[in-house]
Amino acid sequence: MTRLACAIALTLGLSGCASLLTTETAEHVFMLQGTSAPHISARAGEVPIEQRPSLSVQVVTVAPGLGTDDIMARDGQRLTPIRNIRWVESAPLLVEKQVTSYLESSGLFSYVTHQRGGPRTDLMLVADLRGLYVNLDGSAPESVTVALSARLVEGIRSQPLANLNLSEQQPLLSSDKEALAQAFHNAAEAIMLKLQNEIERALLNP
Repeated sequence: MTRLACAIALTLGLSGCASLLTTETAEHVFMLQGTSAPHISARAGEVPIEQRPSLSVQVVTVAPGLGTDDIMARDGQRLTPIRNIRWVESAPLLVEKQVTSYLESSGLFSYVTHQRGGPRTDLMLVADLRGLYVNLDGSAPESVTVALSARLVEGIRSQPLANLNLSEQQPLLSSDKEALAQAFHNAAEAIMLKLQNEIERALLNP
């Protein structure tokens, strides 16, 4: 999977900028979901699948406000849950699943899992969710941010292979649902592609 699309599960009515924080419409659910166009690594065709490493993905820490399914708006240091819209599940689990799915589709690994308690994998990607926010200018939404820190670690010896700090901000062209979805999509897509490229570089140059 090479793209992340932010899709609306139900119709979301946003009539103006300020209404993002004050709308009284029924609750609606956002999800990050993959598209059918994976960005397959060239390395995938060069290495037989049984010789590729396995990988586990874990989101271990989260920035303030990101531990639940609330979609958070941020104005400086002030955080506000956006009324009546939420992620389909808690933000850390949502991101963990999407990173797992994306990297599994890259062809770099024999398999990728986010399940705890299973067999030890060759590599671990230990991630911190640092950003999944709608950024405000006063009460007006102006952009979204997606940000991850991650450590790629050899699973058996716990030897670090790469330290990654990835952040992407995308402007909101308007306050309607399509603009919000597209901004999250663009930011998440850019983060995932950077993540894959950095991991592939670390695997080629251990």
